[in-house]
Amino acid sequence: MKPPYILDTNSIRVLSNYYAAQFPTFWSKFDAEVGAQRIVSVREVLKELEDFKSNWIYQKAKGMKSAFLAPSGQQAAFVANLLSQKKYQAMVARKNLLQGKPVADPFLVAAGFELGGSVVTEEKRKKNAVKIPNVCDHFNIRVVNVEQMLIDFGWSF
Repeated sequence: MKPPYILDTNSIRVLSNYYAAQFPTFWSKFDAEVGAQRIVSVREVLKELEDFKSNWIYQKAKGMKSAFLAPSGQQAAFVANLLSQKKYQAMVARKNLLQGKPVADPFLVAAGFELGGSVVTEEKRKKNAVKIPNVCDHFNIRVVNVEQMLIDFGWSF
């Protein structure tokens, strides 16, 4: 099995612009890749999507709960180790901690590391920042955006 693409919340929000009624072929292909576990995400992303309950993509995501993976023991240990290092603690915004909001970023990196997959995010690398692409680079995890994922699948509509 080929390594999966692991979607960040912001990439799922980009996909929400491909309305199901107007892009049925896209969603048919997408759903097939989800079914084959070539497109997945992490449970925390589904929790983050709850902030967008009024968007149709949240309802679609809820219907694909099996695509939102719970962290394995190895991933949990990876996240614990990652966040024990001061330089990576900024991945968890203090505001989110205080408000009890979900935080997917470290779990996306952990899933990419364990599964050998590509993390799909719209975040950009930023010098001296703790952005998903920067952290993934440190652990030699491939990072792409939605456009590159579509290119990798060879999809053109």
